[in-house]
Amino acid sequence: MEIKAFLKVADHYKVLCINPCCKFTPRGLRGQYIDQSPNHYQGDPVYISLAPLLGIAATTLILLTTLANLSRLRPPNRSASAATTLPSLDVLIPARNEAHTIDRCVESILGQHYPELTITILDDGSTDDTPQILADIAYRNPQVRIISGEPLPAGWTGKNWACHQLSLTSEAHLMLFTDADTWFAKGGIRRWVEAHIITQSDLTTLVPDRRSNSPAISLVIGFINWFVLGLLPLQIAYKTSIPVLSMTFGQFMLFSAAAYDHIGGYASIKESVTDDVSLGRRIKSHKLRWRLFDGTKDVVCEMYSNNRDLIYGVGRSILPVLGYKTLYLIIGIIAFLVFAWTPVITLILHISINSTENFYPYLSALMVFFLGITWYISQRQFRQPKWVAFAYPLAISFVILISIHAAITLYLKRSSWKGRIISKPEKPT
Repeated sequence: MEIKAFLKVADHYKVLCINPCCKFTPRGLRGQYIDQSPNHYQGDPVYISLAPLLGIAATTLILLTTLANLSRLRPPNRSASAATTLPSLDVLIPARNEAHTIDRCVESILGQHYPELTITILDDGSTDDTPQILADIAYRNPQVRIISGEPLPAGWTGKNWACHQLSLTSEAHLMLFTDADTWFAKGGIRRWVEAHIITQSDLTTLVPDRRSNSPAISLVIGFINWFVLGLLPLQIAYKTSIPVLSMTFGQFMLFSAAAYDHIGGYASIKESVTDDVSLGRRIKSHKLRWRLFDGTKDVVCEMYSNNRDLIYGVGRSILPVLGYKTLYLIIGIIAFLVFAWTPVITLILHISINSTENFYPYLSALMVFFLGITWYISQRQFRQPKWVAFAYPLAISFVILISIHAAITLYLKRSSWKGRIISKPEKPT
């Protein structure tokens, strides 16, 4: 009856309106409104208010999640006993053409003064000066072991095969997987080993300080920061074994050796392109303890040296994280586009036509404010440029473009990384 009444009134006023919520005619979009008299039918109030109220609810939830996560990302209070009971630690580093970063990485680890520390580095078929640099490092430091990688077997990705070989050499109680482009503040590894012990974690991972040398890289890192802080409810993640409620960073993956063996290690995810995410999800699915902290004061990395590496490096991870489900990608693209741009466009339209006679501009402004605040908090927390918070629609749009490019290159079998072709695995992990 309500719909029929609306259509009847619309016909009487010669209004062309696809959406009953809409208060504008096509002419209204040029600054003229439909009849606002008390007798004019305004539509069902539920339909008018539902969409913006859902948007307000969503942005409020993101803001609350952001604020709640701030305290949970902090390290636990240091235990006096933890400092005297440090277990043996093996830092495992795969290296493939890392001549410009590997020396800084290893030197930062050697400077930790950790009591029982071994550094094992695998040269994964490097074609630059990496082997010579590694040989020199090992000659000067008996704590460093260098091994040469075996040929890549079928069914494995390069990094996973390298890390699997590294894990087979380890006899320590703890294994820290890290990347050759990562370096550590003095005492940083010790602090997080202590946190690992205090929290009785099976896998401790840290959000690193990711250095950027271009605006494009800053936008993408900004999106990742916002996603972690605003869309990953850590309180729920810590209390459930839902695998997708996790985010693991390959720059710092500290495993208890027993937990690593229990989940099957790298052999269980040998085809995965996103080894860090996959290992974190396996820890959760096996009902083991996964913990995420803010490690930006202790762990620093240079993820990408140029925009091309950024596009291919980030792009290769997006579909694997979604389980190679194209439908999930499409839904995500639509949802993020609507979420990023609808409040902004609505606000701009109402300002341009000087409309203040309904609540839409105020709700849109509130949504933009809430989103901007969450982006600002995430950039400040993780030591990224603050200007990214004011460009969040552009950041989301750029990540979407990378996602589309990644999907196209993957299905055309043109996706590659460090000279190796990336293809969809037979059984996505």
